[in-house]
Amino acid sequence: MDSILTEALLPGLELAFANASCPIKGLLFTNPNNPLGQCYPTSVLEGCIQFCQRHKIHFVSDEIYATTSYKCPDLQNPTPFVSALSLNLAALGCDPSRVHAFWSTSKDFGQSGVRMVGTLTIGSCPTSPTQEITLDRAVPLHRQTKN
Repeated sequence: MDSILTEALLPGLELAFANASCPIKGLLFTNPNNPLGQCYPTSVLEGCIQFCQRHKIHFVSDEIYATTSYKCPDLQNPTPFVSALSLNLAALGCDPSRVHAFWSTSKDFGQSGVRMVGTLTIGSCPTSPTQEITLDRAVPLHRQTKN
């Protein structure tokens, strides 16, 4: 499991992309990792974003657990969280309109019934060229039934 948190992940992405049986439109990346809660090193984030750029696909970073971190005596020098949107995408040679991140209050504030997420794209979003920040929401349909 440790190898997915290192640059060993990148050859696996290339192999999966080459052997895909359907068109790949994007890479959904969960950082911090779920269920481990460990963060990916900056070099892995950059490598994944460059992978997406080479293949002209979108990089979507699930950062819902970004501000939820706990100290663990078993982890010496844990990798700190780095948002995909904090990277210098121009220096990486990447199109910022293909890099997206989303975050929600549901985990950090214990709002498990609230289904709302903020999605951020730096640069123009392909579906709405004039809009850089979108806020999406969904209403949960929890129902209770009686016998």
